[in-house]
Amino acid sequence: GTVSGKLDELDALLPRVMLVVRAAPGVGSEELRTAVEAALPVAPARTRDLTSEVGRLGSDMYVYLARENMRIYLVGGIIMAIIGIVTVALLNFLEDRRTLTLLRARGAGPRQIGRFLSGVLLGPGFLGLLLGTLVALLVGFGMTNLVWELRDLETVMRYLPTRLAVSALSLGVFALLLAVLLAVTSLFRAGVVRRVTQNGRV
Repeated sequence: GTVSGKLDELDALLPRVMLVVRAAPGVGSEELRTAVEAALPVAPARTRDLTSEVGRLGSDMYVYLARENMRIYLVGGIIMAIIGIVTVALLNFLEDRRTLTLLRARGAGPRQIGRFLSGVLLGPGFLGLLLGTLVALLVGFGMTNLVWELRDLETVMRYLPTRLAVSALSLGVFALLLAVLLAVTSLFRAGVVRRVTQNGRV
């Protein structure tokens, strides 16, 4: 009662009211802008669409610096991932070399040894690639939310909820690392099979 009464007597002027309007499927931005302006009793000071806001957001200094840092981390992460794939494959091969020798001594042919080696090398590498992809998605989503909370980032995009999205670049990086993993496995397998065929030993 008392609080409501004080609010009723309050005489204040709102400096700005921001509305986020979602268009129905098939409705263009210009058509939506015309319909919104016609429905309001007072013409809005500014109307912006999602495309222009995304471009404005990308030109923000803090967002630009964050994107450049992420690109540096991306290049460094790809290099480290390739080094890790090669290192894990080499260590697994050296660790299972005795097993491969025993299999060859028991009469296993080059094809059987190649299949065993492919399983040994592909299993840990593929599992690491999946776990790394999951961690990268979670970290990227968290960093995006942190950038969204920057104090000087004044745009209507702050009022839109962030959601996890997988870009074409992310799929390309995953495909690149998967191709590297398959190439390393194929090289190790071809080398071992050739050695077994020529020398009869691993």
